[in-house]
Amino acid sequence: METLLTNVDFWHWLILGLILILTEFYAWSIFFLWIGISAIIVGLMFYFVPSISWDMQLLLFAVLSATTIYLSKKFNARE
Repeated sequence: METLLTNVDFWHWLILGLILILTEFYAWSIFFLWIGISAIIVGLMFYFVPSISWDMQLLLFAVLSATTIYLSKKFNARE
């Protein structure tokens, strides 16, 4: 598993983000949109700073996903 994660490149994150955003068209929940945007941000960061390790990439993805989902729920709350 670790060898699989060490071979991840920036375009893997970009493709994952695009797949998640395209999944949003069928889910209609806005949940996959923010996770997809988080994956694209991680891919762009990895493109500009290629020395980021795979565990830092996963941690950054998890933190960005949780933050964007929390903020979307907070600002899009229906009263």
